[in-house]
Amino acid sequence: MKILELLPWLAIVALALVVLRWILPSGVKARSTGPAENPQNDHAGSGDLPTREAVVRRVYSEYPAEAALVLSELDSYSGREPDRVKMDILILSAGSFEDLKRWTRMASNDYRDVLSAAEYGNTPVGIEILRAFREPRPESSWSLSFKDLMEEDSLEEKSPKSEAPADR
Repeated sequence: MKILELLPWLAIVALALVVLRWILPSGVKARSTGPAENPQNDHAGSGDLPTREAVVRRVYSEYPAEAALVLSELDSYSGREPDRVKMDILILSAGSFEDLKRWTRMASNDYRDVLSAAEYGNTPVGIEILRAFREPRPESSWSLSFKDLMEEDSLEEKSPKSEAPADR
């Protein structure tokens, strides 16, 4: 008699397990908030950092005609995590040699900007870096601003200073 009393409960538990198995697919993993969310980044989230060979393979696949020039430009970056940064530069430049040169210069200033833009482009910091990179700017911002300052100084020197009459 005791077994007959337990049968409804066993049926309920079995049904609950079937429903849970149907709702939760096998192999559910915790949601990643890191670089693995960026599908462009083939090394993100894998735990493996890119190697020099991976960088060279990508250069030859994206820039077959000018691979030597691109590798030379990438090798001008000599900071921390060189292969990771170079792979991210390739991802961000998307086949544009001019963009590759700009991202390489940016990495030389602060490699974290390149990592943030490539691997965390969907975060506020990454979005801000990408926005700033895409903004149009003069060919040489420093020389333009310096030139403007020099012109202001020369205008001040040329303009006669009017003195207010002194009260007597």
